[in-house]
Amino acid sequence: MKNAALQSVLFTLIAATITFLHLLPLELRADAGVWPDLLFALAAAWVLRRPDSTPVALIIAIFLAADFILSRPPGLWTFLVLMATEFLRVQSRGHHERPFLFEWITFAAVFAVMLLVQSLMLALALVPNPPTGRMLTQYGLTVGLYPLVTFTLYGILRVRAPAAEHRGLGGVA
Repeated sequence: MKNAALQSVLFTLIAATITFLHLLPLELRADAGVWPDLLFALAAAWVLRRPDSTPVALIIAIFLAADFILSRPPGLWTFLVLMATEFLRVQSRGHHERPFLFEWITFAAVFAVMLLVQSLMLALALVPNPPTGRMLTQYGLTVGLYPLVTFTLYGILRVRAPAAEHRGLGGVA
């Protein structure tokens, strides 16, 4: 896909689908399973590949809607995702010349910091935190599935970083 507007629409549709899947009663028990945070993995991978098609307003709208739909504390995860995606957006310039392992480690570190800050903020607000085991499982699943998310974006949906001459670097790394 070439057009940033079309990619923004595709990003929004995939994000809405992921959010909808969280609402489906796939288990009969409320505490049955832990979902990986595919929505953040999608946003992170997309921002690293096509930062022009994931504007700040779109990130805020999608994640704030997800906060309300999924009954999360409104704005907390949205704020953390916004900070993380903006950090990754800055990193996206040089990331294309680095091996994928570097991207994966960066994603894992950013996601770990997000979960720690979220736990700290919830504790400061005297709101119960999710159990540590549940958070670690979500972390492991999300980081483990990140390569699949990036493969899907790159290989199937053709969401790829523009060539160096189109990134405004003039072909110089």
